[in-house]
Formats: sequence, structure tokens, C-alpha cells
Amino acid sequence: MQSPPPLTIGAVARQLGVAVETLRSWELRYGIGPREHVPGTRRRYTPADVDRLERFCRLVGSGAAAPEAARAVLAGNDRRPDPAPARAGGGRTLPVGRSGSAAARGLARSAVRLDTAQVLDLLEEAIAGDGVVAAWERTIAPALLAVGRKWSETSGRYVEVEHMLSWCVTTALHRYRPAPVEGSARRRAVLLAGAPGEWHHLPLDVLAAALGESGVPVCMLGPAVPADALRAAVQRIAPSHTVVWSQIPATADPASLPSAPRGRSVTLAAGPGWLGARVPVPFALTSLADALEACSHDPRPIRIADGSE
Repeated sequence: MQSPPPLTIGAVARQLGVAVETLRSWELRYGIGPREHVPGTRRRYTPADVDRLERFCRLVGSGAAAPEAARAVLAGNDRRPDPAPARAGGGRTLPVGRSGSAAARGLARSAVRLDTAQVLDLLEEAIAGDGVVAAWERTIAPALLAVGRKWSETSGRYVEVEHMLSWCVTTALHRYRPAPVEGSARRRAVLLAGAPGEWHHLPLDVLAAALGESGVPVCMLGPAVPADALRAAVQRIAPSHTVVWSQIPATADPASLPSAPRGRSVTLAAGPGWLGARVPVPFALTSLADALEACSHDPRPIRIADGSE
């Protein structure tokens, strides 16, 4: 069977989602380039050359330092090297700062390459291994903040990275199925909804996954729920809590918050938008930890057949 023809450096760069200059830099700095390249001639990458580069990208995307990843691949050893030390980053990277984990740096690198499969793998590994809250605080949030900073610093570039990463985060959270928690069937659901006109839904996705991991049933209505529809949902399912998310002050209207019988249900305003609402609300949840704590106690436990609670 005839081998595929060698690829040009431009074709390999497009396949890996990196710049041509990046491939040249990897060859110069780490020796991970086309093995049969003759100086003075055009570079041609064989399938084996491309395979090494793909394995190198996977290791770097997992948080390994580039020099160690290159040595491992060139030695034929794909065991993940020790994570790279924390650094601010720069250039075509997404700097996550010293607060971000090695997984956050790997996630940022994979996101810049628009490597959807790698990003999903890293997200699912972090969520399953660390739990929703820790994965959000140490891996996901630092990477998302890095995208935002890069977008601001480059006058709107990297929007495609932000869209892809946000989609992958939502997908990974929706796929997550934590182990059942004893007693969760007796609890009433927490209703989650975006305020009317509010299309930011990622914080609700994170909260839904974290509540599910804690054994709290969730009814998710999604973004931009009309006020009348939200009130109808509250009346229909009698949730223990209703969380209404607002990202920006323009969507933070206290009139959209559904009322509920006192002592039977609690309505919670969540998100930074409520802090700038024209009509102030008494209390707004602004962190994942606050929202989890507020939703952890059912004000009216369900009575089961024998009359106990």
C-alpha cells in the first residue's frame, strides 16, 4: 500500500491549528521537525513527522513543558512529563497567570489551536477528576479569563477561541454524570433560568452541574426566559429555589423575579448584573460557592408515604 505523499509546512500548520512560524520554532528549539529535511530545500512532512507533532501537541496541551514534551516524543515515550512551572505567558498563548493550574495552561494552549477534541478531553478529565467546583476554579475559569484578557489586548482577536472554548465547557458540563447521591430523590428541584433578555448561560450550566454533583435535582430553563414563562414554571413544579441569572445591569429587572409563598420556596437573584440594577435587590449571589450554599437547604422537604420528612 502506497504511503500518503508528504505535506508542506503550510498544510501541517493548518492541520495542527498553529502558525507556520511556530512549526519552524519547534524545529529550531526542540528538534521536532521533518526528519528528512535537507537544509536549503522546502520542508516536507511525512506521516510519521506529523504523528510526532500531534503527540507533542497533546502532551503540551495536557500541561507539560514544551522541552520535556519534545524529548518524550523524540524518545518514543508518550508518558506525560511533569507539568510545566507556572508563568504568565504571552505571544500567541493565553496566559492564565500563576493562579491557574497546569491543566488550565494546557487547556489554553489547546484552545488557541482550536483543537476541539483535545479541549473536550481536558475538560472532561478535569471535571471527573477534581469535581465541578475545583475544575471551575482551577482550570476552566482561569482559561476563560485568559481568553477575555487576550481579546481585550488584541482589539477583538481570538473571538473564535472564546466561542469554541465556551461551547466545549458547556458540552463537557452537560455530558457529566456524577454518581447518584443518597436521598436526592426526596428533594425538590432547583429551577435555573436566565433573566429576560439575558443570553449568558455558562454560569447556569456550571451551577447546574455542581448542584447535580451534590445530589440536588435541577430544572434548567436556559437563557433569556420571559418573566411570564418563569412564573408559570414556578407554579407548575414548586421548586425549592429559583435562581435567576443576570450578567449585565440591563437585564437585571426585579419585576422579572417570580414571587413564591413564603416558607415554601425561595427566589434568588444571581450574577453581577444585579449589583448594577436600577432598582436594587436586597441580596445577590455573585459566586458559585454562594449559590451552592444558598440552594443546599430545602425550605420545605418533600413528605414521603410514611409521613416522615
